[in-house]
Amino acid sequence: MRRNIVITVIISLAFLALGAVFWQSYLRLGEACRDLGLSVAYYFCELFGAQYSFAPTVTEYSAVMQWDILLPSDFAGFTDAAGKYFSLLFSGENFSGYWESVANGLGGAAKLLVVVLPCVLLLIIIVRAMYRRSNTKHNHDTLPLRIFKWLARRTYQPIKRAVRSYLAFLRRQSWIIVCWAFLLVFHLNLASVAIGFFAYYFYFVLSFDIGNLYVQVCKLFIDLQVIFRHFSWWSIATIAWLIFNRWRRNIALNRLRHFEARNCGFINELPIVSMSCGSMGRKKTTLITDMK
Repeated sequence: MRRNIVITVIISLAFLALGAVFWQSYLRLGEACRDLGLSVAYYFCELFGAQYSFAPTVTEYSAVMQWDILLPSDFAGFTDAAGKYFSLLFSGENFSGYWESVANGLGGAAKLLVVVLPCVLLLIIIVRAMYRRSNTKHNHDTLPLRIFKWLARRTYQPIKRAVRSYLAFLRRQSWIIVCWAFLLVFHLNLASVAIGFFAYYFYFVLSFDIGNLYVQVCKLFIDLQVIFRHFSWWSIATIAWLIFNRWRRNIALNRLRHFEARNCGFINELPIVSMSCGSMGRKKTTLITDMK
């Protein structure tokens, strides 16, 4: 228990220290709160017809985080760049360049195959020669297995027990994970994204400024720069895959539970005596067994 508390304190201090790395996120958070306050004030002033002398700042770009994305700063520049892109994408020069790059890639793959294929064949021959001889040392661990068990007893198993014990501690003290999640939300500028959404919502419901939607999309990418700047693409892709996999697994389990509940409801509504009729091979026995 004491060890788990010490580990939790160290991890919590590390999370707090990360605030120095993500200091721009907190400046952007203050800016988003200012935008939200002005948008709410604009909403109520317009709603009740009150006089005001301020202008909502949610339509402006951030002064804290500089422009560091590939998108143009306005919608006119975006449409112009999109037109140039598609005109180059479907050009004959681009088509020939694409197949030239494909040919170069196939040439490199062929050279790699020439080097790797003999090595794979040699490995197969060696492995087959090693396992061709029958094992005569029954009920005895081989030397590699003994080395593995010795290393596992001194490295893997103690680490595994410690990790499982700490995870069980975190499951019992779930508020710790909640606090860490809040810190990550603020560090990674996700809180500014959520507050910025509500700031534009209060502004948009009365102004209907559709032309400013492009600016909001650009501001979203600018706010997400914090994540893409500090984390590699493969780590983001791995986390996204784990979240997606957990989401689809929950959907599948909920669907199975739903149909299981429907089956239980159907069985509970049956009379005391029921008959299953059908020809041979129609799964009558399977149905009756499942109903039990």
